[in-house]
Amino acid sequence: MHQKEESLQNTLMKLKLHLSVHAGKQLTYDELASIAGVGSRSFGEWMRGTTVPPGMLALLRLMSLLPQDELSSILSNWKQEEVKTLVSTTPPRKKRNGKTSRRSNSK
Repeated sequence: MHQKEESLQNTLMKLKLHLSVHAGKQLTYDELASIAGVGSRSFGEWMRGTTVPPGMLALLRLMSLLPQDELSSILSNWKQEEVKTLVSTTPPRKKRNGKTSRRSNSK
C-alpha cells in the first residue's frame, strides 16, 4: 500500500469513528456508503486502501491548505447547501391523516 492510500484510509477510519460516536452506534460500511452517496463496494475498497478516488484526494489536498477557521466556514456553508438539496429533492409523502409532509433525510 502506498503512502497516499494509507493516508486516505487513516482519514476515513477517523471519520468513521467520529461519525459513529455522533450516531451513538458503530456505523457499518454499508451505512457510511449510503450516507456518502456511493456504493458499498467502492466504500469498502476505500476503507481497505484497495482503491483511492482521485477526486477525494484532490479535495482533501486543497482543504488541507486552509486555516482551520476558513475550512470550518467552507464546510458549514457546504453542509447548509447539502441540507437544502436533500430537502428540495425529497418527495413528499402522505401521512396517515391524509396531509402531505416531507421525509427527513438528515445526515
